[in-house]
Amino acid sequence: MKKPAPKKQPEIDSTKAKSTKGGSRPNSGRKPGALNEKNRLIAEKALQTGITPLEVMIEAMRKVYSELGAVEATPYAEKAAPFCHARISSVAVSGDLNIKTISDDDLETKIKTQIALLKVKI
Repeated sequence: MKKPAPKKQPEIDSTKAKSTKGGSRPNSGRKPGALNEKNRLIAEKALQTGITPLEVMIEAMRKVYSELGAVEATPYAEKAAPFCHARISSVAVSGDLNIKTISDDDLETKIKTQIALLKVKI
């Protein structure tokens, strides 16, 4: 005797979940970059000992820089930089300034106008 085929469940759009019981919901769950218990304990222990991985990288960079120069210290600086400096966000450039077709006098006039506008805003 054959078993009847299981009933196929209807697809549910989880972004429009109306039920308060079960299922995924928008903005639920652990947020990206959130520390779990293990990561938090490791970070606390590193702070208690007084030496963090960033401090080690910076100390090594400074030592190499003083002994061998900037070129040799660059790899250390590249590794440490994201922890010390925020990334520069992209900026949209707008305006009708076309440097290839504008005369030097017109360019100077536009620059002076922009500087004057900046002084007014400050």
